[in-house]
Amino acid sequence: MATILLNHTIDLSIVYPELVFILTNIKETQGYDVNGNPTGVIVGYALTLVDLVDFKKIKVKIPLISLPIEINELKEKKASGARVFIQLHNAFVKPYFNGKTKSIEDSISASNFVVIEEKF
Repeated sequence: MATILLNHTIDLSIVYPELVFILTNIKETQGYDVNGNPTGVIVGYALTLVDLVDFKKIKVKIPLISLPIEINELKEKKASGARVFIQLHNAFVKPYFNGKTKSIEDSISASNFVVIEEKF
């Protein structure tokens, strides 16, 4: 029997109550046309985060916004040994079936994030 959660949006705070993570990478994401070809237009960002309980990496998509920390600034902080902690806003997870991997995977998105603390 398939999961009843498939293709339903679930508040991510059910899994991570505080929605606080270590930010390790920010990457621009581009849009695709109806045929699946990249358009070259930046439509948002993909954040790579590490949770503070199990230290698992997760990827979170956010829309094209004014970032609270720029990509180069994050790289500089990481190079100096700093860890940047963020808190997600309006974060949701949506399980879906990935035809390539033949497994159920998570699509995680948020509307924004804030930098809450930096540690060395």
